[in-house]
Amino acid sequence: MSAYVADALQLRDFNDPTTSVYRCLRLLPPKKAAILASATKSNKKKKWSKGKVKDKAANAVVLDRPLYDRILKEVPTFKMISQSTLVDRLKINGSLARVAIKHLEREGQIKRIIHHHSQLVYTRTSGE
Repeated sequence: MSAYVADALQLRDFNDPTTSVYRCLRLLPPKKAAILASATKSNKKKKWSKGKVKDKAANAVVLDRPLYDRILKEVPTFKMISQSTLVDRLKINGSLARVAIKHLEREGQIKRIIHHHSQLVYTRTSGE
């Protein structure tokens, strides 16, 4: 660390919110202030890009008649059925997928393979 930076750090009171680096620069002679100002500008943190923003999925929240008929027709033909597969393939809400799975299990169109508190996995009953 150069002597000019050390001088400015001694002048700067970190506990006092009213004291800033620029106020400390005004207290220094002009040459020291110019050197220190260029040093503080280059020490700023790099601003990284925000990254890719994922589009929000517009999944169905309400079950209408065409969607209900599609669930009854397509889901029993899936080899593996879970809440996430219904959300991905049918573009429905997760809670709607859970209700559809429970309904199909009650009807006997699908059977449960794995029962876990966080994930339920089902398969088709016929046509294996």
